[in-house]
Amino acid sequence: MPTPGAESLSSLSANTKEPAAPLAVGGDVKAARLVKSVPPVYPVVARTQRIAGNVSIDAVVETDGNVSTMKVLSGPAILHRAALDAVKQWHYEPAMLNGKPTASHLTVTVQFRLQ
Repeated sequence: MPTPGAESLSSLSANTKEPAAPLAVGGDVKAARLVKSVPPVYPVVARTQRIAGNVSIDAVVETDGNVSTMKVLSGPAILHRAALDAVKQWHYEPAMLNGKPTASHLTVTVQFRLQ
């Protein structure tokens, strides 16, 4: 006996719709290219405590080359804000798909090194 609320496989397959046409995959793709970067401002507290490391960020580069959305993936928490503030000012030549600018995700790494 099926569990309450569970649907049989046959009813699930009857409710799915196939795409009208195959989805296009591939094309002439050119990755986004960094044109201008701004170095991060090392937080005083982090420098005093001798905290160094890399902050990895997932960034969305829009069709105009500006960074619009960012999310920290890893790195020392005390360095996150400084890394995000720097990457927000970076500018890219946008990714191109079949000769047209397109938004893209990039993973960038901001390095914080003590001298």
